[in-house]
Amino acid sequence: MEITSDMFDNMTSIANSEGVSDRITKYWPPKVAERKEGEIIGGKYIGSVTFGEGNDQTTYYKLKNGNEVYGVRESAVIARAFAGINQGEVVAVRYNGTKRNKAGREYNDFDVRIAPAANEAPQAAVPVEEKAEPIDLSSIPF
Repeated sequence: MEITSDMFDNMTSIANSEGVSDRITKYWPPKVAERKEGEIIGGKYIGSVTFGEGNDQTTYYKLKNGNEVYGVRESAVIARAFAGINQGEVVAVRYNGTKRNKAGREYNDFDVRIAPAANEAPQAAVPVEEKAEPIDLSSIPF
């Protein structure tokens, strides 16, 4: 069946309620030669998608940020982190460069963080009350 322009215009767009497609528009991290230590990507976690079959599978975790949907490529570090993240949470991922494990093998290190829920206040540091020792001013020789 050939689809004409008129037929296409009458078809339903694949988009979510906000008018933004949930299809991946950009992939992250970039190619090895283009990666920069400290680079951060973030957005609302909207799910994951797996391509391929058997031992040749790749999973991407989808983060929506504005009109972009970033596909964050799975690694061991990222997979462990996303296992505890619920859809709808705001997530940020930072590339920390390459590290060596205990066996001496290099791997790409990432730090994954979630934003506090809208009804949760960010936790501030609790001030520590210091107790000052009294100073004997009579021992100063001037």
